[in-house]
Amino acid sequence: MTPHISDNVTLVGMDVESFRKCRESLIRDYAADNVRAGVWSKDEAEDKPANDVDGLLRKDQPPPTTTSTRLKKET
Repeated sequence: MTPHISDNVTLVGMDVESFRKCRESLIRDYAADNVRAGVWSKDEAEDKPANDVDGLLRKDQPPPTTTSTRLKKET
């Protein structure tokens, strides 16, 4: 996939390994945020975030049109 570049956003295709790493990071950050906010206990944060994230994403494989978004810092 050829990146599409606009003034503030670059869309880039995501391969399976990048998707896996992104998913793991998302789960870890989502769990930490919810524990810190007092929404979940540490015990709840072991299983719940993966179930929530997997309800939104395809587990272990990006769909063909999955893209990552990087916002450019405005100067």
